[in-house]
Amino acid sequence: MAGGPSRAGLICVVLLAVAGAPDSRADEPLPVVEAAELAFATHQSHCPDLAAGDTGVAAEALVEVGEVWAEVDRTYAMDPEPFLLYWRGVLAQCLGQETRAVDDLRGFYRTHRDDADLANLSKDARRRLALLGVRVRPPRPPRNRHEGPGGWDLDRTVLRFAGGTHWLAYHLEAVGLGLFDLGHMVSVLPLPWLSVDLQVRMAAYAGTESVDGQDHEVLRTIPWFAVGTSARGEGRRVSPFVGFDLYTNVYALAVQEEGRTRPLFGVGIALRGGVEFRFDPVIGVYVRGRLGFAYEGLIQDVVGSEWSPVSPVLSVGTGLCVRLPGRAR
Repeated sequence: MAGGPSRAGLICVVLLAVAGAPDSRADEPLPVVEAAELAFATHQSHCPDLAAGDTGVAAEALVEVGEVWAEVDRTYAMDPEPFLLYWRGVLAQCLGQETRAVDDLRGFYRTHRDDADLANLSKDARRRLALLGVRVRPPRPPRNRHEGPGGWDLDRTVLRFAGGTHWLAYHLEAVGLGLFDLGHMVSVLPLPWLSVDLQVRMAAYAGTESVDGQDHEVLRTIPWFAVGTSARGEGRRVSPFVGFDLYTNVYALAVQEEGRTRPLFGVGIALRGGVEFRFDPVIGVYVRGRLGFAYEGLIQDVVGSEWSPVSPVLSVGTGLCVRLPGRAR
C-alpha cells in the first residue's frame, strides 16, 4: 500500500475540518487565561508529535492543535490580549502555516518587545522568527534612569551651571598679552538636547602702559555679556555640543561727557563647540573653543588705537559644570 498522505495534505484536511465543523461555542470564547493555558499545554503535548514519524500520531496531533488554534483565534478576536497573539503565532508555526505564524509573531514582537512583563515571550518570538527566516530589530535596552531622592530625575536636566578659565586671543595684535577670561554660564534646557545660554565673562590681562614717559604695571579687565543657544548630544558620559553667541563687551575705560561717565561697548558674534565629560549625572567637566568677530569701532576711536575696529576673537579653555535635575515624570 502506498505511503500515508503528506503532511501538507493533512494540514489542509484539518483546517477544512476545523473551519467547517459546527461551532457550539462560537458565542462563548474561552476566557483569556484559560485560552493561553490551553495553548501552552497543547504546544507542549502535541507539537512534538507533529515531527514524529508515525503518520497516525501526527494526524491526531494536527487535529488537536488545529482545534486549539481556532479557540485561541476566537478568544483573541473578542479580547485581543498580546500574549494570545503570541500563542496564535506559535500554534500556526506548529501547524506549518508559516505565513500566519510570521504575521502573528512579528506583530506581537514589534508592538511588545519593550514590555518588561512580556520579555520572555518577546525573546522567544524573535527566536522563532529567526528560524522562519525573518530578521527583526533587537529590543532597545531599557533606559537607565537615575532617580534620586525626593523624586528627582537626574537624567532630566533643567538647569546647567558652568564655570572655567579660558585663554583668549582678543586682537591679533594682542595675542602676546596673555589675556585670560574667567567665564560663567547659566543654561536653561527646555528640551534635553537644546539649551538657552546666558554668560558673564571677565577677561583680564596684566601688562605695562606708558604714562608721562614712565612704564606702569596695569591690570585691565573687560566684562563680556552674551546670550546664545546650544544643541547638545544625548550621550550619558560624553556629550558634544555646538552653539552660537551674541555678545557685548564693556571696555575698561569710560568716556567723560559733561561731567558724566559712560562706558564703551563693543558687539560681536561667535560660534562655539566642545565636549562635556560627566563624572556622574550631576557633575562633569567641559572642554570648548570659541571663534568669532568683534566690532569695536567706538572703542578704537575713543582710545585712539591703531588696531582694526573689526577683530577676530578666539578662545579655548576648560572648566567645571553642574547640572540640576528636574522632577521625575
